[in-house]
Amino acid sequence: MYAQLTQLPLLQGMNATEVAQIQKQAFIYTTSSNVPVCSQGDMCNKLFFLLKGSVMRHTLSQNKDFEFEEMLPAPWVMEPESLYGLHCIFSSDYITTESSTIMTLTKPDLAKLFTRNDIFRMNYLNLLSANIQHQHNVQIHPYTSCIATRMISFINTLSTVSYGSKTLRIKMDDLAVYMNETRLKVSRLLNQWQELNLITLQRKEIHIPRLENLTLHVMSSHY
Repeated sequence: MYAQLTQLPLLQGMNATEVAQIQKQAFIYTTSSNVPVCSQGDMCNKLFFLLKGSVMRHTLSQNKDFEFEEMLPAPWVMEPESLYGLHCIFSSDYITTESSTIMTLTKPDLAKLFTRNDIFRMNYLNLLSANIQHQHNVQIHPYTSCIATRMISFINTLSTVSYGSKTLRIKMDDLAVYMNETRLKVSRLLNQWQELNLITLQRKEIHIPRLENLTLHVMSSHY
């Protein structure tokens, strides 16, 4: 368990005694696949740490015009940015995709850690900074006439990480609006990607097995 805990970004750099103290405060459990860990819109009054296994992050857009899913492997901390601020609610659903080990720490226990443990406090700040920088990098892009580049930018904006499996469920007409393109051009691009085995298309669904492969293809094709 010590080896699993020290892989978490918030616990890296701590000694065995410090990790053992945190383990005593935490609640650790193992669950099977397809079990909700936390849900979009729930109050975030504790942190959920994925120690082993993987989860599916599922997000429903505010307008309910699309759904987005991505796979997140252990070790992972679910939305540390949602613990404080103006809106302390989870922005996505998190559901296990296999047998997984979860650890939770309550907000009062975390407040004690922030006060007493400099390493934990700095790790938390570093994690928040990394998340903010990721969002900044994927959102601030000059406009481009290349629809493929805009499509990748859109997927990255929805993603927590810019790699791995992603699934977007959306009507083609709605996707065309987001891309500011005709439905025909969007459909043509997606079919080209499917012919290259970069994505799989189903009714109202786009599955990307490995986003990094699709991104590499787009970058190499246009630069």
